[in-house]
Amino acid sequence: EPDFWDTYAYERPMADAKIKAPTGGVEKTVDEFGLGLLTAAGIGIGIHAAASAFAGKKEDGGEA
Repeated sequence: EPDFWDTYAYERPMADAKIKAPTGGVEKTVDEFGLGLLTAAGIGIGIHAAASAFAGKKEDGGEA
């Protein structure tokens, strides 16, 4: 692209971009959106760990 840097130099940085959430029309910044995904992943990992621990105790307790 000729004059690439001159043509696109006025684009806003990605950090300032607003992203619409897939579940609604709420716009969030990239940092807010990433923090929400990180929180959801952490909750999922915690639930999986608790369920795995519970299932492990259930199997070990039945064999006496």
